[in-house]
Amino acid sequence: MAKKVVIAGNAAVKTINTRSQTVGLSVVQLSTNSRNLTDGVQIVADAGNSNSVWVGVRSNLTAGGANSGVEIVAGAGLLVPVTLEDKVYLISDAGSQSVTFMSY
Repeated sequence: MAKKVVIAGNAAVKTINTRSQTVGLSVVQLSTNSRNLTDGVQIVADAGNSNSVWVGVRSNLTAGGANSGVEIVAGAGLLVPVTLEDKVYLISDAGSQSVTFMSY
C-alpha cells in the first residue's frame, strides 16, 4: 500500500512515498511512478528473503553476470540517487523476494 508522508521544516516541504515490490526471476520496475525525486530511493530487501535482489538502472538487468546491478542481501539496504522512481529495476535469482522502498 502506498503511503505519502509530508515533512515540513523551515525550508521546503518533501513528499516521501513508501511501497513494497515483489521481485522474481524476471526484471521488474521498482515503480511505474514517474514523479520527480530530489534525493533518490532507499531500497531495503526483506529480512525474510531467501535470496539476494539485484538493483540497477537498466531494463536488461540480470541476477549476476555482465548486466547485474548492485546485489542486496536479505535485510540489507541501498540508496539509489535517481531522479525518477521508474528508472530503477530489480531482479532476483529466486521467485517471490520482497523489497520495501522509500522515495523522496
